[in-house]
Amino acid sequence: MLETVNKKYLACILFTASVLIFARTIQYDAVWDDARVHFNPANQVKMDQDVSAFWTEHSGMYIPLTYTTWALVKQFFSAGNFNPAPFHLLNLITHSINAVLLFYLLLLLFKNKTAAFFGGVLFLVHPIQVESIAWISEFRGLYSTFFCLISLLLFFKQQETGKNQLFFSKGYWLALVFYILALLAKPSGIVLPLIILVLSWRYYKEYFNQVAKLLLPWLLPAVIFIFLLMVKNPESNVSLVQRFLIAGYTLFFYIQKIIVPYPLVACYGYTPAVVAANFFSSIAFILCISIFILLIIKRNKFPDVFTAFLLVFICVLPVLGFIPFAYQAHSTVADRYAYMALIGPAMLLPSVVKRVQIKPFLKSGLIAFLIAFAAITIRQTSTWKNEFTLWDHTLKFYDNSSTVYYDRGVQYSLKGNFSNAIADYTRALALKPDNLDALFNRANAYENRNELNAAFNDYAVYLKINSKDGSVYYKRSYLFYKTGKLDEALDDLQRAEELGFRIDVKYKEHLLREKFSK
Repeated sequence: MLETVNKKYLACILFTASVLIFARTIQYDAVWDDARVHFNPANQVKMDQDVSAFWTEHSGMYIPLTYTTWALVKQFFSAGNFNPAPFHLLNLITHSINAVLLFYLLLLLFKNKTAAFFGGVLFLVHPIQVESIAWISEFRGLYSTFFCLISLLLFFKQQETGKNQLFFSKGYWLALVFYILALLAKPSGIVLPLIILVLSWRYYKEYFNQVAKLLLPWLLPAVIFIFLLMVKNPESNVSLVQRFLIAGYTLFFYIQKIIVPYPLVACYGYTPAVVAANFFSSIAFILCISIFILLIIKRNKFPDVFTAFLLVFICVLPVLGFIPFAYQAHSTVADRYAYMALIGPAMLLPSVVKRVQIKPFLKSGLIAFLIAFAAITIRQTSTWKNEFTLWDHTLKFYDNSSTVYYDRGVQYSLKGNFSNAIADYTRALALKPDNLDALFNRANAYENRNELNAAFNDYAVYLKINSKDGSVYYKRSYLFYKTGKLDEALDDLQRAEELGFRIDVKYKEHLLREKFSK
């Protein structure tokens, strides 16, 4: 179909198609963690600070290369107030380059331009990719995949040209360098050596044992990052048996979403507790194990299917639930975790293209299928326009997440719509009674509506759950002051100070003056 077309033209078509499909995301707002966490001046990781701090401080996920890149973009293209447009553009360009890199990788492995091109198109237009491109915060995943793909290209290009001298080649060591860069962009890149092993088994089987030995030096950075992940991982009370059930359900979820990408939302609300209590989790686990065993038995008959399944499994392995991670408090599954896993389905293209060439009527079907995916993707991008479109869309399909109601409530508060904000905070608390952020923000919303008794009640509930938060004592002190209770206001102010909260000295002096003037 495309064998006579120059590969550079095909690469340009992929890049241009990506820009056209995702161009409108450049004008979208920052959502979710974008402005509140990563680009919040009050956050521990500040975009305006010395970039060396990103490399020496380990707070949450260790992604110093991503933060450094963000800081440089902010310095040159977003000075002053945070402007999301340059960061959306960065995501778009990175994804476009990733599609081109995958095309060249597939061309190297398949030796077939048609298969490589359609594999790149599938990776490019699949609807599950939208979250990673439209959400600024997930540049880390795009960035890590970018370095992984470069590493794969370098490794297998060297494998093609110097099979017997691979260890002493520049390509081998450059591939290792880019692997380390992938880890520094996002630790999920840790699975790259396993991807190399699978691709070596499929396309360079006679060199598989040699490649396995050559990957031993790659274990050092992998072990270091595993240690960093383990140190910062949250504690979990999920049993070992439940973790296997969660992993089975999670893998089934991603396979299903890759095959039928509907509905796609920002937060599914499937926490470990919810998944473990779901009877279908056991069925999903059994199905995944059965598929895995069947594909092992039939691996030589259906090598492309086996390879695709293994690659999907490997790419989502860090977030299957065997090891707890922070986002599991909201959901154990997310669209962004499947971004690099789309490499797997792309590996099915050789057999698909072979059948298309034998039966030409399938050509139209393949093209129509990809066009349909592109149309769904374009439509899906609109849900990420702003926080209201994002959370309204999510709640159409999943209303089981306290986080979603809380986040929409925050937006209502920022708009001054405190009635709707209180309603959303109340729903968030119904789903998760110990949601302290929802309690704190609902108290503020009540205060803005001058419903002070309700605000006092929420602060009291908050402090029963966590009596060590100085900010709540400080806020309640001001509320006591508004109601004329100076002694209580001073008591709470003193408690906030004892807990290390930085108080307004002028406010304290004012309280003392008022107290002693009576």
